[in-house]
Amino acid sequence: MSADYNLEECLRQQFLFKSSDNSTIELARNSSRVVKVKADDYLVRQGDRASPLVILLSGQLRTCLLTEDGREIALHLLNAGDATGAASIIHGAPSMKSIVAVKASTVALINRADARRLFSEPGVAREVNAMFARLIKGTVENQTAIGTPRATARVCAIIYAMFIDSGADPAKPFGIPTHASLAAVAEVSRETVTRVLSSLARRNIIIKQGHQIIVTNPAALQQLATGVSHAPQDGKP
Repeated sequence: MSADYNLEECLRQQFLFKSSDNSTIELARNSSRVVKVKADDYLVRQGDRASPLVILLSGQLRTCLLTEDGREIALHLLNAGDATGAASIIHGAPSMKSIVAVKASTVALINRADARRLFSEPGVAREVNAMFARLIKGTVENQTAIGTPRATARVCAIIYAMFIDSGADPAKPFGIPTHASLAAVAEVSRETVTRVLSSLARRNIIIKQGHQIIVTNPAALQQLATGVSHAPQDGKP
């Protein structure tokens, strides 16, 4: 890294810190370890219990899941200004995804303890919430783009993304938006969301608890979300 590299200025341009004050930027700068990586280098591997917050300063990264049968499922592409890894840090869970460089990239890595301090700052907290919303929307768009047009698959993709963001604990309930909100993101009717959730519950893939759910069979939900498994007809088990 060249001596004239202005890390503070780069951090100010990051989505995560766009609402932050000077003291928060200074905390982020002091907590950051700047690393250069080559194409196909792994920054984080799925299951890493100490995965850092990854802030992309330049280049491009991708996130992916490794399925039980060894297949790699692409999740998102990240461009300069994006960050990833917040969900696992917030929930104290191992990383549920791998992070790989698509091309030569420069990143700032922030360890979990320092990242949690940053997340407590109001400006950063707002942007973390907005980032999660973008990730969920991006998951739905990604599934549609790779040939998963079915309404059931799109709804399952949203639920699976929320499951990952909640820490991916099969024993832990997490809140879901209203059926109307889910329908708007998935671009389906509210009735379709209700039918899909009921179908997942009947098949013991989820347990509904009011406005919360527990994902009891993450593998089955993942298959439905990615189109690997044939989704049931809406409203049928």
